[in-house]
Amino acid sequence: MKVYFAKVIVIVLYNAVCYFSFNAITLCFTCIQIGYMPNITELIQYLSYTGLNFFAMISFIFLCITICICLKNTGIIATVMCLFTLGGAVIYTGIWQNFHSHAILKYFVWLNPLYYWMNMGTFRLEYGLINEIIVYFIFGLFFLLPLSVILVRKQEFK
Repeated sequence: MKVYFAKVIVIVLYNAVCYFSFNAITLCFTCIQIGYMPNITELIQYLSYTGLNFFAMISFIFLCITICICLKNTGIIATVMCLFTLGGAVIYTGIWQNFHSHAILKYFVWLNPLYYWMNMGTFRLEYGLINEIIVYFIFGLFFLLPLSVILVRKQEFK
C-alpha cells in the first residue's frame, strides 16, 4: 500500500510541477509579448485561479487512477476518459441555460473537470463555483482516493 501511495504522490507532484511551470512560463511569455507588468494583487489572483484549477485537476487525476485500476487496458482507458471529458463539455454547453433542472446530467457534468475549467477560464465565479471546486476536490480526496485504495487491496488479495 505504501508503494501505491508513493506512486500517487509522484503522479500528483509531477503534474503540479508541469502545471505550475506551464502557467508561469505562459504568464511570463504573455507579459513580455504585450509589454505588461502585473502588480502583486493581479499575481495573487492569477495564482489563486491557477490553484483552484489544480484542485480540479487533482480530483481528475484520482478519477483517472480509479478507472485505470478498474479497466487495466490503456486503449479503453484513454477512450473512456476522452469521451467522458469531451462528452461532459458537450453536455454542459448543451444544457447550460437549464443546467439546474437536469437532475442526472447535472451530476455527470459536476463529476467532469471541464465544467470547472470552462467556468474558471471565463471567470464565471457566480453560483458558488469556488465552493463547487472545493467540494469536487474533497470528493476526490475522500471518495475517489479511498475507492482506488480499496480496489488495489482487492486486487492484491486475488
